[in-house]
Amino acid sequence: MALLTEDEAREQVIGFALYFHAYSTFLTRWGIYLEALYVRPAFRGRGVSFGLLKEMAEIALESGYQRLDFSVLSWIAIDRYRNAQDLPEEMRLSEEALRKPGESAWPCVPGNPTRGEAD
Repeated sequence: MALLTEDEAREQVIGFALYFHAYSTFLTRWGIYLEALYVRPAFRGRGVSFGLLKEMAEIALESGYQRLDFSVLSWIAIDRYRNAQDLPEEMRLSEEALRKPGESAWPCVPGNPTRGEAD
């Protein structure tokens, strides 16, 4: 499945989130695994990736899921985030974190220089 975000004025796709439903044998519940998150370079730094993550959180909660998992490739994070060493390679947003977008558990928080620039 994919979420697309568009620049309506230019009628073009500017970013996407590619995801699938994943079952946790540990929790014995469903969740979402975010496979890819991309924002075109010209539109980065405007909160686009944060908006896509918030939408993913809403989808997870509306589906009754308790988590959103994704991986961060270190070579990408080093280019993108000022403090990439603080980002673990495996990220999990629990149900509690999903309900509180933008707090410390989230990797892309607008205006928070310790977690990087949000797209």
